[in-house]
Amino acid sequence: MSANEIETKMACDHASKNDVATPEAHTFFQKAYADESGHRDWMDSAAAALRRRRYPPANAGGFLLDGVAP
Repeated sequence: MSANEIETKMACDHASKNDVATPEAHTFFQKAYADESGHRDWMDSAAAALRRRRYPPANAGGFLLDGVAP
């Protein structure tokens, strides 16, 4: 999924900068780029949260952050 988000962002970025594209197309691809950036940010934060649950910090006393033992 991450690779798809990266490729889609790159495609939208290139398309939004295309000299022969209409102003409407530029706007469409700029919005699509922003949307894909939001997807990627969400995916990154969700993955980080899952990693924290699986590998809690050393000061968590061997328990997950929500108090449930691994």
